[in-house]
Amino acid sequence: MTEIIVIKPGEITLKSRRVRKRFEEKLVRNIKSALVRGGIGEFKIKVQRGRILLETHEVDRAFEILKRIFGISLLLIARREKFKGIEDIVNRGEEIFRERVKGKKFAVRVKRTGFHRFRSMDVERALGGRLYRYSDGVDLTDPDELVELEVVDDVVYFVKRKERGAGGLPVGSEGKILLLFSGGFDSSVAFYLLMKRGLEVDLVSFIFGGESQLRQVLSVAKEIADRYSYGYDPTFYAIDFSEVIADIRKNVKESYRNIILKRQMLRSANALADEKGIIAVATGDSIGQVASQTFDNLVISSLASRKPIIRPVVALDKQEIVDIARKIGIYERVSAIREYCQITPRHPVTHATVEGIERQERRIDLDLPLKLVSKRISFPITKMEDVRMLNYQIKPEEIPEDAVIFDIRDRNDFEEWHIPGSINIDEMELYEKIGELDRERIYVVACYRGGRSMALVSEMRKRGLKAYSLKGGCEAYR
Repeated sequence: MTEIIVIKPGEITLKSRRVRKRFEEKLVRNIKSALVRGGIGEFKIKVQRGRILLETHEVDRAFEILKRIFGISLLLIARREKFKGIEDIVNRGEEIFRERVKGKKFAVRVKRTGFHRFRSMDVERALGGRLYRYSDGVDLTDPDELVELEVVDDVVYFVKRKERGAGGLPVGSEGKILLLFSGGFDSSVAFYLLMKRGLEVDLVSFIFGGESQLRQVLSVAKEIADRYSYGYDPTFYAIDFSEVIADIRKNVKESYRNIILKRQMLRSANALADEKGIIAVATGDSIGQVASQTFDNLVISSLASRKPIIRPVVALDKQEIVDIARKIGIYERVSAIREYCQITPRHPVTHATVEGIERQERRIDLDLPLKLVSKRISFPITKMEDVRMLNYQIKPEEIPEDAVIFDIRDRNDFEEWHIPGSINIDEMELYEKIGELDRERIYVVACYRGGRSMALVSEMRKRGLKAYSLKGGCEAYR
């Protein structure tokens, strides 16, 4: 007798045979990814008659991991045995369940797949009759103990534990999307729901609260990704939006600032999505929740995006969104996030018009969000051991003596002033030479204010190099 996990897909079973096979293969890959990431060393997986069977020596731990994999409707831990006839099933069923029904009212439920000389009802009656002597009687409507069996061809599964799975579709079965992510409840729940519908979700966050904001937002993203993003590794893009904030504060009428900021974010997200070949963007907008999310203002904001905008929580109220956050285990982490927005107006416009928005936007640099995309920093969320890896920056006095310092500013500026011993190199030239650099050396990259160097350092670290950005750039230390 073997204890085994029986995995039952949900919506997958409703697909055509060809589509179902593709989705099942994706689900199996995601299960393998989850088990490996969860430290389950040895396991065997087999697809059989719409079920996925998992054998492992760490059944209970694997079961907890599987509960968070999208595409799974139901999970069972069961004892599996072969049988020759109904008498074999009843005899083993009596041994397994007699202690569980002792002193309780019980019912027996049997599901059967394949050709047999008996009916499901025959097994229910026979096993129920055997167990009756140990129990406090039978209750078919509200039993204290439900005895469940599944008979598949010549194998019977005696169910030990049964729980609902995460549902939805396997992550990766429906393509990729880019989510505007703040780390708050709305965008966090949107992240979860998009993955539940089979999408691989990359995140873009607009930072104007410095490293503190980046750490907090990334910590939420990592919490969700570690729990649910099995089968793929989400990328987190951070774009420094402090210049955009300054531009809006200086030139836009206060009541319009929140809508203009949202439109600038969408423009930036569109440019990043274009670069990455992503066909749509997503937000955590909920109709009427705040002034920038009145129906009129959502429509106005949407006009700044060339790509379709998907809004998973658009029809949910705040309490419903928070309830989902509690259910999926991220409430405490999200609650710790500070509010960083610096341009919330005292009396925001709630019914903006195209004419009014265009009049305000003529005063600002509409190309700035597109330019900032090239200076982004990216993080492979699930591969980061800890958000403390955000220590990408270093001060001049902290630079080790044997470090290689690359200065990527223009040649004239380098010759006017530079850190002693630094090497002047073009940004793209350094990017192309990353693969040739010695992995044992420490590298420091300096630019004007620290933005361009952070983007390069992010790529260098992804390729296994010990690299840092000069904090504040050369302008902070001239």
